[in-house]
Parts: sequence; structure tokens; C-alpha cells
Amino acid sequence: MNVTGGPGAVVALGDSITDGERSTPGANRRWPDVLARRLLSRPHGPRYGVLNQGIAANRVVTDRYSGDGVSGDVGGVSAQHRLERDVLAQTGVRTVSVFEGVNDVRSGTPADAVIAGLRAIADRARDRGLRVLAATITPCAGFPGCTPEVDARRAAVNAFVREHRGTFDAVVDFDAVMRDPDRPERLLPAYDSGEHLHPGDAGLRALGDSVDLRLLTP
Repeated sequence: MNVTGGPGAVVALGDSITDGERSTPGANRRWPDVLARRLLSRPHGPRYGVLNQGIAANRVVTDRYSGDGVSGDVGGVSAQHRLERDVLAQTGVRTVSVFEGVNDVRSGTPADAVIAGLRAIADRARDRGLRVLAATITPCAGFPGCTPEVDARRAAVNAFVREHRGTFDAVVDFDAVMRDPDRPERLLPAYDSGEHLHPGDAGLRALGDSVDLRLLTP
């Protein structure tokens, strides 16, 4: 939905973690919900609305279906291909957070292709006057298919995100928030929903609480 009037909006562009997979159904405990409540309660600064544009199984680089006709794959077209519809065409958007990539690296997409996709999203959004926050990819070891090779690709993408702040206006290190310091390829058990890819309510709250609200505005 669009956010009209007021100071504007933040769009959370993401995959199933942003969509709230494994959070308590109907309880509004997704990390963008946490962020929205924090923005509404802040004493100073713009109280942006938050648009959750998370789609389960979504990827940065590849489309899950062609975009034509009817498909049983709910993952949709890539973040690059839905950027215009889900972010740039929305009313009142000031900032976009991009938190995607785990489905790309899990499916075998090379890290440099994911990096190129993230760079393209940032360039297009900034060309339209939006502020861009990029989030590092959270760990998934223990989930089916999350091999050491997958984690190596994830680490390469994260290194780019952390080191190329000129590409983005700001970086939020969700990996640092979520990882187990003793086993950094895994989610911290307290934040793990139990299947090792998606955070539970506590993890999603930690993600939403970790965003420095000052990063959302110039």
C-alpha cells in the first residue's frame, strides 16, 4: 500500500525473512513492524511509515517465474525486476532498505552476480532520489543446502556490502546481529526459529531494533 501525506516512507525490500516467515502469525512481529513502531514512537526526526515488500523465496538476480500468466512459484520476479513496481512507484518513499541475497547464494548464483545486482538496485534507487540502506546477509548453516560453499558466497557478498559504502548511503550489519559468535556460519540459537534459516520472533525483534534510525534520513 502507498503511504500518503506525512513525512514519507521507508520500503523494506526483501525475501521471506522480511515477509515474516516463522514469526507468530497475525502478531505483527516482523522486523519491519518493529522498525515501524520505533519510528512512530521516536521523539525527534521524521516518523516515516514502513512498507513491507518482502516476498518469500525472492532473489536479487534471477526470476522465479517469467511474470506472465499464472505460476505456482510464489517467489516472483527478481528484486531488480520488481524494483520499479514495489519501490520506485510507491508514493512518498524516501528510503529503501535492501535485505536480500540468501536465496541467490543458496541457489548457486555467484557472489559477483549478486553484488552486481545489489549495485544496480542501489544505482537505480539513488538516481530517483532515494536513500539506500543495504543489509548484510544472515547465516543459514544447518538449513538444507546451506553448505560451506554457500557460506563462502554469502561472506563475499557481505564483504562487498560492508566495504562499499559509497555504493549505498548506509549499511546495516544484520549478519553481525544474528550470527552465533562461536559458529558465525549459524544463527544465534536464541534468535533461530528452529530451522536455521529464518529468525523467530526474538531474532526479528533484534533485527528491527538494530537499525539506527538516523541512517534512514540524510
